[in-house]
Amino acid sequence: MGMQEAWARLYAPRTPRDVRGLWFVVTFVNRAGPQRLIGPHASLWLAARTLRGERFGPTLAEGYYRVETDSPVMVHFAGQEQSLSRSFGPFTHFSVIDRLVHADGKALAMYNPKIDQWLCYDAGRHWPALVVSSFGPAAQS
Repeated sequence: MGMQEAWARLYAPRTPRDVRGLWFVVTFVNRAGPQRLIGPHASLWLAARTLRGERFGPTLAEGYYRVETDSPVMVHFAGQEQSLSRSFGPFTHFSVIDRLVHADGKALAMYNPKIDQWLCYDAGRHWPALVVSSFGPAAQS
């Protein structure tokens, strides 16, 4: 059994499903580890390879390779103006693997480091922020 599997087994039974917010599993670029849970958070802001719990909040993780959750989520692409934002979902499975966003097994977006923005395939445009938010009974309590 590899180190990642050991960490996953250690934390999987302890992951609460009834708390407000999400538990995100973050695997760093070094694939040998470490893997850790961060949360719960009502939302997660992703920019380049930095994760924050709120737009200008403290950094939760940096240099991540993978972010994944099976909690129900909504994905929001936010611009400078609120009227330019778009939401997608709900999704039952969400992951970001090396800057490529998948939601329910479908490619949803990709981070473009040249312009420091997220390209949403379904909308056909770029946004500076990608926000993942809780959805469902846990998010409404």
